[in-house]
This record gives sequence, C-alpha cells and structure tokens, in this order.
Amino acid sequence: MTKLKLLCEKYNCNLETINLYNFDFSTREKYSPSEQALLKQILEGKRIDYFFTTVFVDGEEISGFPIPVLSVEERICSKLGIEYQPQEESFPSPNRKRHNIATEEISIQLITPDNFDDECELCLTHHPLIPNNYYSREQLERAKEGKIKQFLEKVFNSEGFVGFIAYVGNEPAGMIEAIPSEIARRIGFVCSGDKSSLVITCLTVRAEFQNCGIGRMLVKALVNKMENERWNQIEVFGTPGGESLWEKWQSIPFYKKLGFVNTGIKNKKGGELLVFKTEK
Repeated sequence: MTKLKLLCEKYNCNLETINLYNFDFSTREKYSPSEQALLKQILEGKRIDYFFTTVFVDGEEISGFPIPVLSVEERICSKLGIEYQPQEESFPSPNRKRHNIATEEISIQLITPDNFDDECELCLTHHPLIPNNYYSREQLERAKEGKIKQFLEKVFNSEGFVGFIAYVGNEPAGMIEAIPSEIARRIGFVCSGDKSSLVITCLTVRAEFQNCGIGRMLVKALVNKMENERWNQIEVFGTPGGESLWEKWQSIPFYKKLGFVNTGIKNKKGGELLVFKTEK
C-alpha cells in the first residue's frame, strides 16, 4: 500500500481505500458515484468481499492481491497520455542453484493451519509477478501475520479455499491455491461464477525447483481433491506463453497438457479462460 501511495503522489492521483474488515474509509476528495454505491452496499451489509480492502485510483476500482502497482502505473499513464516506462520484472534471486530432484523427494500436502506459514512465505517471496525486494523483511513479517490471521480465519475455514504445498524434503518448493468461482468473480478474476467450480488463483514454484514436475503434481493434487468433493470443474485464466513473466505465469500450453480445454473467453493480451471438467 505504501508503494501505491507513493505512485499516486508521483502522478497527483487520488488514492481511496475502503477497508471492509474494520470499516476504515480513506480519501482526500469526495467519493465518486461508483465508490458511493459501494459504500452504500457495505453499510447496508450487502457486500462481503474475499479480500478486505477495496482500492480506487481516481475512481477506478483496482482488484488483485497484492495490489498490482506496475499495472496501476500503466493505467495512470494511459489516462494522462504519458508514455509508460515499465520497470523490469524479475523473480527474486534465490541463493541456491537450480536443483535436480527425483520424484520420490517431492511430497504434496494439503494447506492447513499447521503449514499456512509456508504458504505465506511462498506467496510473498517467490510469486513470479512480484519484483525483487518488493517486501522488506519487516513488511514481509507483517504481511504474513496479517494474511494468516485474516485470510485463514475469514476465508480458509468458511469460504471453500483449497490449496496444496509441494515440499522437497522439508523445504517448501511450490504451492497452488484455488477458491470457489463465485468468490473469484466477485474480486475481479475472469471466470464463470459457477457455484460448482473452483478457480486456480495462484500456482507458484520457486525458481530453483522448476522443471522438476512440481507444478504438474500440484495441479493433479487439486484435480483429485475436486473429483472427491462437491466441485465439478476447475477453471484458470491462462496466459499465452512467451518471454515476459506474465506470459509464462499461468501458461496455456502447460494447462492444456494436463487436460484443460479452451472456453473461448479471452482478453486483449492473449489470455484465455480454460476449464478442466470432472467425469462424475
């Protein structure tokens, strides 16, 4: 949030936040009509969001976690007619070299309160779309603590969250997260909104553990969980595959190899909604 505030100060934009967890409303100007409508819903108890803070930049709602500072800057520049100078995106630099791992060294565990700290560490320090040194150690610890207390208590136990962590020995190497499609749609993911569908919101494998089959094993664990419970399908908004980190992150070719198929729903960047349906 600090980075977002500095960004809005740089371009003299109005940053407004509506914290749905403790009803804290922050702005330096009057709320726009869309923001007033949202506030009315909150105060009447009609809106329950998956994440707790809704952010607006000059009246435009910004979705996602963490708030995508780089893409926000691109939007601001477009509105102001300024040439956008993108920052270099990169994985955090691991201290270790890439590993050669035997399959038997890898174990897949369901995310529970006992290992949720490992999930937070993977999400906050090894997410492919978070640039180097995005969080200081102090910020990381605060983010982990906040995510554990709020995410786990508010979502994990009540909203149908499903996730797995891959371990190489005792070392967390990757993770997958999925939430019900009706919730994912409400917070900005491109998906069907089907109550019987799960949406993959994140699949991350640490750089030094990639190309060892961990991503495939995590997806298969989620598929097995889906087939044994009430879910009828899994959705993911795939990226086209290419040189940038966004293009590589949720690669369409990767998911198609695992049985996901096209839905025909696309965006301008070449991303497409894919679906895996159970046979039950």
